Amino acid sequence: MMPDVEVKNETSVPLRIAMIAVSPIHCDNYVEAGQSFNAHVGSFQFTFEARTIENGNEYSVEDSLAKAGLISGAVAAGTASVALSMSGPEAGGISPLLMKGAQSAGEAYGTPAQGVVLQNSRPVGFENLIFSIRTENDQYQLVEA
Repeated sequence: MMPDVEVKNETSVPLRIAMIAVSPIHCDNYVEAGQSFNAHVGSFQFTFEARTIENGNEYSVEDSLAKAGLISGAVAAGTASVALSMSGPEAGGISPLLMKGAQSAGEAYGTPAQGVVLQNSRPVGFENLIFSIRTENDQYQLVEA
């Protein structure tokens, strides 16, 4: 059974809200204060992310695919680097280049988007879940209802 997840925006401002598994796979680019983001999801460990509304920090399918491709390329380059370094000295020249490429891609993947105010990793099992995003002492929090 795939659960439903609801995330209520209990702040005083509109937010962009996403559920991320490597890259955003469920998102809403405008959740009014007092409204909810809803998704029907598979059981997985998700990172819940909220962003303030700023020009250029929208979630998009294109950005999600690019981010997934970036980290996949980094993993492939890192793995190839290790495999080649173990194959002998004749492959030694290319191995450091692959590792440098993997490192650069990993750094690019880890660069946060503008306006991120919350990132919180939570498991989603087989039961429906309800969360709220709240602010307390100027800190955004994800709270399970």
